[in-house]
Amino acid sequence: MFFAAFPMRSIINKDAEFAYGSGNLNPSKAVNPGLVYGSEEADYIKFLCGQGYDNRILRLVTGDNASCSEATNGRVWDLNYPSFALYATPLKTIS
Repeated sequence: MFFAAFPMRSIINKDAEFAYGSGNLNPSKAVNPGLVYGSEEADYIKFLCGQGYDNRILRLVTGDNASCSEATNGRVWDLNYPSFALYATPLKTIS
């Protein structure tokens, strides 16, 4: 529920942009949260499959019989969630 959080200020915290996080939860704002990112369980399954999760690990996370296939192999930028992502090949230097 990061969308119902109090804003943090970089003036107070010397870490500036790295200090923001989700803020402190404000339960009274949960009734009318404002901006909401519409994501469902299937979206997260596609994301995890695209990140290389195998069926065994995926089922540990979901608690059901979810599985990865061509249809569920998503890309990191397909998840409707405010974030930054960088694709990196294992053991290859990024410059």
